[in-house]
Amino acid sequence: MLVNKLIGEFIKTEHVTTLIAVIAILILGLTLWISVLYPNGASHQNGIGSSITVTAAGTSEQYPSQGVIYLSLNGSGSSAQIAEANLSLSLALVNSSILKYTGYNLSDIQTQYYSVSVVRNSSRYEAVEQLKITIIDSKNISNALSAVAGIKNVYVNGAYAQLSQQQSIIMRNQALSYALDNATKQAEVLADNASLTPINITIGQYRSIISPGVAATSPITQIGTIFYYGNQGLTETVTVTFSRSG
Repeated sequence: MLVNKLIGEFIKTEHVTTLIAVIAILILGLTLWISVLYPNGASHQNGIGSSITVTAAGTSEQYPSQGVIYLSLNGSGSSAQIAEANLSLSLALVNSSILKYTGYNLSDIQTQYYSVSVVRNSSRYEAVEQLKITIIDSKNISNALSAVAGIKNVYVNGAYAQLSQQQSIIMRNQALSYALDNATKQAEVLADNASLTPINITIGQYRSIISPGVAATSPITQIGTIFYYGNQGLTETVTVTFSRSG
């Protein structure tokens, strides 16, 4: 299908950018798809005797290819400098233990929160950093958690399988194709053997869905953590208006 080809070529480039650009590509693909299947579509807008408007949905589902882990790191000491130094030591251990699961990409270890403060009712200081770590293969979530399990003052806040951006693009394309097919089938039932030509397509907001998965306890015992394994999907809706003739 032409839409699939367009998205496939888009994914082959190394410039997968914003969702706005993705939607623009999808809409362009849909326009070209219509022009190929219905080359005279636009010319039938004048003199239309009647039209049919239907709304339909399509869903695409896959196993998430990536994982994401959220960690909290603590460091304490009699001064802010000592607390920060102890935190840095834990961070270095985390990086060296888990970096291979990110494909040795330091940009996939991101700081989401950082603070240094005096512990209440104490003269000691505490440094806190929260990390988001993207695992390139969701099958390695457990291995990554085990790799940091023995590091002092490191705690797991959550760990989940997630769709990659490329997966999301492919799945949106598939879901839109399914939605268009379903809309066409609905219109054919209502057309009573008349010829149909699509004259307008409106894409609704897509919705993410999660199939029931398996909950598992983190091997790190300081904080009980549930992380998710299971399929995830995208549902797209389209509203299509067809002109009816014959």
